[in-house]
Amino acid sequence: MTMLASLGELLSTIWTVWAVVVFGGIAFWALRPSNRTRFESDAHIPLNDER
Repeated sequence: MTMLASLGELLSTIWTVWAVVVFGGIAFWALRPSNRTRFESDAHIPLNDER
């Protein structure tokens, strides 16, 4: 039972580190200056009345 518990702790730690890395990558991608114009134009999509 101890082996299974330690394996669960290891997998939990790996999962947490992976989630933080993925979140950091998404945040880095979203906050890059090259994406600013795209996001600004996408923010106005709901306000456009043209069809």
